[in-house]
Amino acid sequence: MQANELKKSIIIHAERFEKVGTPENLRRMLKLTPENFLQLLQNPQYQTFFVPKKSGGQRRIDAPCKELKNVQRKIASYLNALYIRHQQISVMGFIPYHEGVNMQTGIVENAKRHIGQVFVLNMDVADFFPSITISAIKKMFMRSFFNFSEDLAHVLALLTCYEGKLPQGSPTSPMLSNFLLYDVDLKLAQFASDRLLTYTRYADDLTISGMLFPQDKIAEKVQEILSPYGLKLNEKKIRYQSYCGRQEVTGIKVNVKLNVDRKYIRRIRAILHCWDMKGIEQASSEFRDRTILNAPEFMNTVRGMIAHVGNVRGKDDDIYLKFREKFGMLMSFEDL
Repeated sequence: MQANELKKSIIIHAERFEKVGTPENLRRMLKLTPENFLQLLQNPQYQTFFVPKKSGGQRRIDAPCKELKNVQRKIASYLNALYIRHQQISVMGFIPYHEGVNMQTGIVENAKRHIGQVFVLNMDVADFFPSITISAIKKMFMRSFFNFSEDLAHVLALLTCYEGKLPQGSPTSPMLSNFLLYDVDLKLAQFASDRLLTYTRYADDLTISGMLFPQDKIAEKVQEILSPYGLKLNEKKIRYQSYCGRQEVTGIKVNVKLNVDRKYIRRIRAILHCWDMKGIEQASSEFRDRTILNAPEFMNTVRGMIAHVGNVRGKDDDIYLKFREKFGMLMSFEDL
């Protein structure tokens, strides 16, 4: 599909959602029977489990049942189309990219914005999704971009929230968080621009870079903007990084050029060596985390890690090419 045709399709998709009007029209749009619609509203089914955080502790995941997940995916497609029409240059997470239609985002694009700065300030919103309440989502659907009736806003909030908050694990949560923080992102981008600084946000990771210092109390001013929305910075994760030391943005080094951490490179090298010497099952056992269940999933994880090196360092990078060649060789052995 040509870019102009795709752009037109996205606009039509967004406008269809904007004009949905009533809960009954929404039900028809989602192709649900009245009985199924009512069941999902009154008794949404989720599977709750916990995964380990890199920083320690456990992260709660609320995964919707298959039917609800399919419904949320449809809602997410409408939300994505609408957000693309109003995309902000400072928001780097959860936005589908369509070549020739909208701006590319992601952790690599996010890091690029902060290359070669004197200082980089990293901040993290504490308990990001759980801090966003069903009341906030309902009010959001009744305001700008949507202007839905209270009845429709209430139904959409019930379809996308669980136990009174935005669930981590739902297809709609990421884009809903982008809409909810739309004004926050505008205010923070303007705040940074007024001070000749650069602001970006990837999910709950906020980054401001430029000529700034701890005594400027930038984090405190960011908290003032977040507070009316019920969000708080995780004070333990506020980091000022000088050009004299290592500067990272969403896990990517940005001092002079984009690069991945040496530990990341060493881990991939160790995984591939173990796989080569002891086999995939042993490597999977030694290196996988508890969220990876089997060897095929582990292979996909390793493939993704290598692809990340290529995305950051470039597809012509020697380390990336060696990793890719080694991975391809090991995969060919697994197919024998």
